[in-house]
Amino acid sequence: ELLDMVGLSQKKEHYPSQLSGGQQQRVAIARALAMRPKIMLFDEVTSALDTVVAAAMLDLLAELRRELDLSLVFISHDTAAVRAICDEVAVLYSGRLVETAPGEALRRRPHHPYTDLLLASSPELRKGWLEERRASDLAEPGAPPADAKLCRFLTRCPMRVPGACDVAAPPERTFAGGVQALCHH
Repeated sequence: ELLDMVGLSQKKEHYPSQLSGGQQQRVAIARALAMRPKIMLFDEVTSALDTVVAAAMLDLLAELRRELDLSLVFISHDTAAVRAICDEVAVLYSGRLVETAPGEALRRRPHHPYTDLLLASSPELRKGWLEERRASDLAEPGAPPADAKLCRFLTRCPMRVPGACDVAAPPERTFAGGVQALCHH
């Protein structure tokens, strides 16, 4: 029954070594479902999968969420995957929360410069896309500020406000649509 739920009923006689990476992930999901969880954590579930298999995995997760009334915590750098499956999004930079928003609101307009950079970093099938990237977007993060209260994105931020960002912790600001961001700008 669990293998049916994850689309592997035809593989029940196979050994793990005979399964693809995506099929092995489906087996792991089926094993977790055996405990009848209300919430499941997925960390980079699509990162090692090709595009077609990753899309099928996202479809499976959406179906399981709907049919089993599951809550999913989905951790990923793949903004397309996040957009496809998440109702609520929390964006972290260097281990710190910088923005939270309903998924739809975040898709329309990010409010933190890092969220904007993250969403803009998704490759586009358009000539000249990479050349349009700003040097600050492609720069390595560098050391975070010595003061732990300051924004961790300070050293890379193209929107930093001198006299504010380098002096005080970013305030939590609330915007229309349920968006919250930690930013002086």
